[in-house]
Formats: sequence, C-alpha cells, structure tokens
Amino acid sequence: MKLKPIEDRVILKALDAADMTTGGVILPDVEQEGTITAEVIAIGPGKPTLNGDIISMKTKIGDIVILPKYGSTKIEVELEDFIVCRESELLTILEKKNAK
Repeated sequence: MKLKPIEDRVILKALDAADMTTGGVILPDVEQEGTITAEVIAIGPGKPTLNGDIISMKTKIGDIVILPKYGSTKIEVELEDFIVCRESELLTILEKKNAK
C-alpha cells in the first residue's frame, strides 16, 4: 500500500534512537528524550492559501528531520509504524556536509 499525504503533511519513518549525528557524534539518550529523528518517506503537495496558490514544501523524500516526540500522529500500515505530521511541526532538517 502506498501512503499519499495531503496538503502540507509529511509521512516519516522513525530512525533508531542510537543514531549518530552527521558529525559522527553519538547522542546520549538524555539528548533524545524530547525529539524523534526520522526519515521523510512521502510529502504532500503543499498547503493552499486563501487565493488558491500552493505553498511549496521545504522537505523532500529522503531528508532526515527532527520533530518533537509528542504531538504528531503515529499510524501502523501493513505492520509498519509511521509518523504523520504537518511540515510546520518539524524542528529542523539535518543536512550532510559535502565530502571533499
């Protein structure tokens, strides 16, 4: 089954709590208590404005993001767990530094 979010929603797959940061630093459990690190697996088309324009999405499939642990919706589809939230609820997109 394919998940297709509507408006400005994103569908995420949570990553393991013991993941490393982009710099290779392992985050202790205390640092991860209030947030979830997840991968974007699907994005909606964007939120429509009152005049019908669409506000484009900032995230793309494959982005690694951080979001608050509480407030998003957790769903299960075909025995897999996913997170659905509005893009505006995301705290940050982790960007990898270019290798030289």
